[in-house]
Amino acid sequence: MKNLFLAILINSFLIFGCSQSGAGNLTNVDAILSHLKEQHKDLDEDDICIDEIDGFSAFFIVGYFAHDRGCGNPDYYFEGEEITLDKKATKKILMNGNFEQDNIAAVEAYHKGVTNHYEYSLSTMPDDFDESKHAFSEPSTVIDKDLIVSEIWIQERSGMLPEVSFHLSMLIVDLEGNLVDHQTSNHFTVQY
Repeated sequence: MKNLFLAILINSFLIFGCSQSGAGNLTNVDAILSHLKEQHKDLDEDDICIDEIDGFSAFFIVGYFAHDRGCGNPDYYFEGEEITLDKKATKKILMNGNFEQDNIAAVEAYHKGVTNHYEYSLSTMPDDFDESKHAFSEPSTVIDKDLIVSEIWIQERSGMLPEVSFHLSMLIVDLEGNLVDHQTSNHFTVQY
């Protein structure tokens, strides 16, 4: 509960603090960490995770660490600024990730590295997967009717519960790089 309260408090201060600090220089892990420490003098580095996302230069995800589930509740930094991950930002990030050169690879990288950043994107079927009820498939990103459709099975963070949960994540982007939809389906949990 203490970590959840800390994450909410940090998020509140970040939103207010970034608007006042002229934060446009948040272009690397050290700069982001320094910025967060300026905003929150008692911030412990063990309470946050700062990840630079492969394939997307100048893009970072900052998560808040909960000891029972790992990092979550992300904030996003792109080109030196804290951003909201909306449709406009998604297009900019995709373009930054070589969308124009290889749109399929950029969408799949975004789907794995951004949309499902704190979950596990599955490329092979894990032992716990219940194949009697759900058909496992490897990650797939294809162009279908002028849309780029990416499907990936996800293993959710389970924390300390004696279970493992899965769902199918689908990300749809048009050929111009605009986010059309993100949806999840086929949710199921396997108890140990």
